Amino acid sequence: MAATATTTNSSASATTSEDCGLDLSKAELPLILVPTFIFNVLAFVVLLKMKGSADSLDRLLVTSLVVNDLLSTCLYLLTFLMGWLSCGLILKKPFVCGLMGWLTTTMVMWSAGVITVMTSCRYLALVKPLYHRSKVTARSIKFALVGTLIWMTLHLIFPFFHLDSPYRIYESNKICGYEFTAAVGGSFHKVILGFISVEGLLTIVVVLFFNISIIQKLRRRAQVESGDAPEHQTHIRGRQRRTAFATVCIVVSLFFCLCYGPFLGRVLYDVIINAADQNEMRHSVSLSLLFLSPLLNPVLYGIFNKRIRECFLEIIRNCYRKLKCKSSDDSSSVVNTVTTHTT
Repeated sequence: MAATATTTNSSASATTSEDCGLDLSKAELPLILVPTFIFNVLAFVVLLKMKGSADSLDRLLVTSLVVNDLLSTCLYLLTFLMGWLSCGLILKKPFVCGLMGWLTTTMVMWSAGVITVMTSCRYLALVKPLYHRSKVTARSIKFALVGTLIWMTLHLIFPFFHLDSPYRIYESNKICGYEFTAAVGGSFHKVILGFISVEGLLTIVVVLFFNISIIQKLRRRAQVESGDAPEHQTHIRGRQRRTAFATVCIVVSLFFCLCYGPFLGRVLYDVIINAADQNEMRHSVSLSLLFLSPLLNPVLYGIFNKRIRECFLEIIRNCYRKLKCKSSDDSSSVVNTVTTHTT
């Protein structure tokens, strides 16, 4: 009896020790989340600094994507810290894991909705400018964003009603999320997974169509403007500033397709073959790609938008000047103190 108790205690101790450890060779997500949080905080600060400048609708769309990326990153970091600090105990509570898994998965899926709204607005602005000026407002954009958020939440509420597989713990990364293993649930679970993957892939097709149309429109406009007279160059420069966001939109949305496409294709493939687990290399690679989008989006903003880049550099210069002034004041204070004591 004592031997059995000793064996049980040692087994529980080993399990707890393993749950409290952090193997970064297997847990790739924390390595991505920390720089993602830093980059998106910087992007959010820059956008706040730009408040009051022109192109308010464009700034609203970019800010929405930054907020989405920042929220999803914060929720994943919170879930990871909760799991790590409690040695996985708190995430084993069904309600906590379900709530955090629902919030994090919803935020990740909502980014597809934000990208779709952003790309469609750019498409209308360049291809159908009259309709864009009369119909696309800040209110309509906010309505579309909220609508896509509600739509995404409806995809993921079924586990709370015991109609779908419950949210699960991903042990290596110490997070909770939707159950993307096809063979775990019943027929309804497979239907939901298939619907999510097909819907996501169709969204990528729509985003690609919008981007191709935007690129064609920009090329035709560039050919026309290259032959304009010098007196029209001021007007051309103004138009170039207004359409600079289109380049950011194209790059960000194409990068979204590259990051989300493999994951959605993998989920659909798993549904077709009724995969029993998510332990193969394609699962790790597609999951890592999924989280590269919010990581590199702020970098893309700075590379392809001059105004954002200039605003960021101005913030850095101001911080440097303040630190330099503070250092000078501290040095002067020390010198004055020494002089006083000497006197």
